[in-house]
Amino acid sequence: MPTGCAPGTGPKSHINPERNSLMFRKLLISLGAVASLGLVPAASSASAAAPIRECGNFVLTGDHNQGYWTRRVVAGYTPVFNLTTRNVACSSARPFSLKATSRVVGSKTGALRGTATVGYRGYRCRATFANGEDWDIRCTKGRHVIHWQGGA
Repeated sequence: MPTGCAPGTGPKSHINPERNSLMFRKLLISLGAVASLGLVPAASSASAAAPIRECGNFVLTGDHNQGYWTRRVVAGYTPVFNLTTRNVACSSARPFSLKATSRVVGSKTGALRGTATVGYRGYRCRATFANGEDWDIRCTKGRHVIHWQGGA
């Protein structure tokens, strides 16, 4: 305390030790919260789902299941439309879906109703059939997902 000052009137007399302790704790809590927020996006992005890739629709052009891929709406029968993937490139998913469709749909005897599960190239493919002519197929292998619909 400077000389010549009465007790409680010095240059630091306005500082309350209890109040400072409380402010210091609030500051530490705030800094901890800010630091943890900096870590949250990195942790959540690692656990977030991979983006969905839209791979298009297959259009039949004539004999022998010849056709091409498009992003336009397809009218009539098609073995694959609304092809989407997670962690799989469209260039791999397109031929896979055409071959897997014949494998999965071909495994079903009789009317196309109910469900069927088939293994294909290490994927587990589950098909749901409706109306005797439409299907929804989802194939998974770990984090890799290929999903499409088909039919009339």
